[in-house]
Amino acid sequence: MQNYSIEWSPQALIQLDICVDFYIVHSGIKVANAFSNNILDCLKIIAINPYIARKSFHIPDLREYILKKYPFILMKIL
Repeated sequence: MQNYSIEWSPQALIQLDICVDFYIVHSGIKVANAFSNNILDCLKIIAINPYIARKSFHIPDLREYILKKYPFILMKIL
């Protein structure tokens, strides 16, 4: 099975760092690690099937994958 490539935009990496820092400060390193692991798990799923994410209502070719445990959305342009 082919995996699709995932590239991070500079803005996405900055936002991810901000979120991880937030969890470290407000909830501790265990929660920050769990958040990071959840992101990695979701990226594995998206790399296998990018169409699993919902279509954006506002931007064509954009898919949004909503994390269940955290208020965070991963976005991918197809």
